[in-house]
Amino acid sequence: MLKIIVGAIVAISATAITIAIESVRYNSEGCDKYGFNRHGFDKDGYNKDGYNIKGYNRHGFDKDGYNKDGYNIKGYNRHGFDKDGYNKDGYNIKGYNRHGFDKDGYNKDGYNIKGYNRLGYNKDGFDLNGFDNEGYDVNGLDKDGFNKKGFNNDNINKYGYHISIYQNEKFDPDGYDIDGYDEYGLDRLGYDREGYDEFGFDRLGYDREGYDEEGFDEEGFNRNGFNEEGYNHCGYDKDGYDRSGYDRSGYDRSGYDRSGYDRRGYDRRGYDRRGYGRSGYDSSEYDKDGYDKDGYDKDGYDSFGYDVFGYDSSGYDSSGYDSFGYDSSGYDSFGYDRSGYDRSGYDKDGYDRSGYDSFGYDSSGYDSCGYDSFGYDRSGYDRSGYDKDGYDKDGYDSFGRSLDDD
Repeated sequence: MLKIIVGAIVAISATAITIAIESVRYNSEGCDKYGFNRHGFDKDGYNKDGYNIKGYNRHGFDKDGYNKDGYNIKGYNRHGFDKDGYNKDGYNIKGYNRHGFDKDGYNKDGYNIKGYNRLGYNKDGFDLNGFDNEGYDVNGLDKDGFNKKGFNNDNINKYGYHISIYQNEKFDPDGYDIDGYDEYGLDRLGYDREGYDEFGFDRLGYDREGYDEEGFDEEGFNRNGFNEEGYNHCGYDKDGYDRSGYDRSGYDRSGYDRSGYDRRGYDRRGYDRRGYGRSGYDSSEYDKDGYDKDGYDKDGYDSFGYDVFGYDSSGYDSSGYDSFGYDSSGYDSFGYDRSGYDRSGYDKDGYDRSGYDSFGYDSSGYDSCGYDSFGYDRSGYDRSGYDKDGYDKDGYDSFGRSLDDD
């Protein structure tokens, strides 16, 4: 109970302190000393950066410079157009100005302010001089005053003959009919009604198939599709090579591309882009895995890590022995080290480095104290000093009796 009361008192005290601090930080109007309320806005509703709760400054623009309608101070929206839909250059999204003309001066129907299209003709089909695309005015007369039949308003043609002549005779005194053609069907310039002369060429020098006297069309290609230089429309000669000497696949007459590689990917030296020849070896005679024709790398080791003598980089063969026949622990295949001793410390004869066998005897059959397996030394006496017969060096046994006493 006491803990609950104490906790309540502490909580009330903390709240009181917080209220006290708040009352010190904010004035009676709810603003701090800088004039901002608890939400960070001043009395006019703007934060310290100058923007209201909707994100606009006192001038009505957001951080990107646009007002609530989406226009900047110059009156353009984010796409660069004003309220009427025109950009700073005065053109709308379709490319026309307020008068309805594009940058070249033509309206959506293709006419300029004077009423002429890009070819120079008005809606009635006449140019600035009053002639249509065939060269005739609204009255059907050309600039010299003749109509399409070749007569002027007095019915006289450009050769001085009245139309009545042709009504009475088929040909005029010059031998031409009312349309200007003679009995052979040629006009005064030697061209027939289709525009070709007696040799079959038109006024531009091309025959009915479109070729000139040398056999080339107006684009400069002959009947086989080649120009004077010998190249077709695609720029290739009869053998299929372009002006640079490469075919459609990019190879020259020798079979190499611009980088110097043939269709199989080898250069003139016989190496591919990675530097390997047709046999799979580079200029240093190593393959892509780094091995020569004998199967050894630059350091002299094969794919298993052994040199030509069968030893690895540490000097050991596949069985784990060096050139002297010893493994990494220093023992040969029989289990002996370079000094001739096995892992137990004995040589091939069964003796250790001190010259004793596993039972403690040397090659003569004596232990380190000089006694054999029967307990006698080299002189034939045991550790007590008696020989096999039980006598010491002086001839006495353990009871003090000599041989002479017998």
